[in-house]
Amino acid sequence: MVGLLTKDQPVACRRAVAMTGRNETVRMSLHEKIEGDGLTADQASAVFQEEVVRYRHMLAHQPQWIKQDVERPQIRHCR
Repeated sequence: MVGLLTKDQPVACRRAVAMTGRNETVRMSLHEKIEGDGLTADQASAVFQEEVVRYRHMLAHQPQWIKQDVERPQIRHCR
């Protein structure tokens, strides 16, 4: 499990939505790498964890305007 590096609920909600989408993208690309490059389960897990942490750090260092509670219907009601 990877934390979102914030206790601010609106920011955490937006990051969670972004992380979920990114995780699915990485997961799907790993299936291709496992088949094409012959990655082991441990190697795939390590690659996935590295990518998730890298993306989380990128989100945590976004400009201040991204952290503002901008009204976006698809994530506004995240709890």
